[in-house]
Amino acid sequence: LSNDVATVVGNLVDNAVDASLGTSAPHEVTVSLRQDDAELHIRVADTGPGFDPARLEQAFTSGWSTKPDQRGHGRGRGLALVRQVVNRLDGSIDVTNDGGAVVTVRLPLSTPTARVREGAV
Repeated sequence: LSNDVATVVGNLVDNAVDASLGTSAPHEVTVSLRQDDAELHIRVADTGPGFDPARLEQAFTSGWSTKPDQRGHGRGRGLALVRQVVNRLDGSIDVTNDGGAVVTVRLPLSTPTARVREGAV
């Protein structure tokens, strides 16, 4: 789970920093992680422009980006990777706009693979 958490947090923070720097000050990114009995909650909020609700589904598609590819590495992979991890672990993503984007990811502490192993004879 630790590699998956790093993928989710790293890509969400990278997006949040880019979004915040694209607006006037203050440039803030807030990250919180909280664990309860069943899930890890990852919340990343920024002071950027937020997500366009009409294009939210596209934002999590590989290759889609609002930013130009200035580095020649391709864009639009980070949020797609987040979605891939969340789907594989049977988690959830919630996106709201509140003075910027707020993305909350919930990852179950017991993954589908672990649940199958626990039930194996």
